[in-house]
Amino acid sequence: MITRISVLAACVAASATSAASAQPAASPAALYGVRESVEAIDISPDGTHVVYLQPGPGRTTVVFYATLSEGGEPQAILRSGGDPERLRWCNFVTNERLICKVTGMNDSAGILIPFSRLISIDTAGRNLTMLGQRQSFYDANLRQFDGSILDWLGGQESAVLMAREGLPVRNIKELVALAKAKPREISYGSAGLGSSSHLPIELFMSMSGTEMLHVPFK
Repeated sequence: MITRISVLAACVAASATSAASAQPAASPAALYGVRESVEAIDISPDGTHVVYLQPGPGRTTVVFYATLSEGGEPQAILRSGGDPERLRWCNFVTNERLICKVTGMNDSAGILIPFSRLISIDTAGRNLTMLGQRQSFYDANLRQFDGSILDWLGGQESAVLMAREGLPVRNIKELVALAKAKPREISYGSAGLGSSSHLPIELFMSMSGTEMLHVPFK
């Protein structure tokens, strides 16, 4: 079973570790299946840095953070081993903070079950945390997906608006429509009354004319 600890350990163990890029072979047969040399590139909000993925040795994938000014050396800040987890993309939330997606396959009694997790990390490769819905002792089965990002919020306070897996919405417009159709049937969690994760949702409900159930965790 994939847990918060195993995914974090798989990524943190190789954090800030450089890796050589896969070198294309000369033979067309050997080139079959070779991965792109640069994947999922994203530019920082201030336009001065980029983050991108690059294949490393074997099945590994390395996240590089680089300045767009001359003379800047790309820094490897995160790596996945590819067994079973693989980094798919990293995007800027702010100039100093990234969100990355990790996917993989979990072998459960001979049955392969896909999973994905969203993680957040500093551009220096530190302070890696899990986002979305956490694995719970009370889960009946493997929690395949931890949630999805509905809005990046323009980097406000390094926050994003997320929905847990199973909520049938893909964006703000669909969330508002569902909340209006089902008042107080949609719940949202926060770090406590008056917290930075509580007040913005209260403002959102006031502006959108919706009503959701608040679940403070402190």
